[in-house]
Amino acid sequence: MAAGDAPGSWSAGLRALRTELGTLDILGPGALLVDGSGLSPANRLSARMLVRALRRGGESFRIGPELRASLPIAHRDGTLERRADEADGRVRAKTGLLGDQRVTALSGYAELAGGQRVVFSILVNGHAGGSAEAMEAVDRFVAELVR
Repeated sequence: MAAGDAPGSWSAGLRALRTELGTLDILGPGALLVDGSGLSPANRLSARMLVRALRRGGESFRIGPELRASLPIAHRDGTLERRADEADGRVRAKTGLLGDQRVTALSGYAELAGGQRVVFSILVNGHAGGSAEAMEAVDRFVAELVR
């Protein structure tokens, strides 16, 4: 094993992530993972790939309940405590923000007005204006989604 490939290393973790996502057929054309945190502006994943990951993960007997429970709830806790007021309690999602890169994201699960549950992913790249305005637009979208 090379020095950078020891268990618990960045390179070993990234290789394990790629292997798992490949096994689950989540990564599509153009996918590029350069770090496991999702914080590198060089990462390239589509909203479709994130929806596929959330759908497969959420349906998994092994990790599904924990995955869904780990996500912040709109207007209730975590990074969504002060966001998505109009989707109160009906969205569980992971936020993403790279302010210097003008990127904001929200991906997760929503319960529609009729009780149907859906998976969604919104990726906003290179937005005009500030991050707050972009996040407010995303929050308006999820409010409409759950109506």
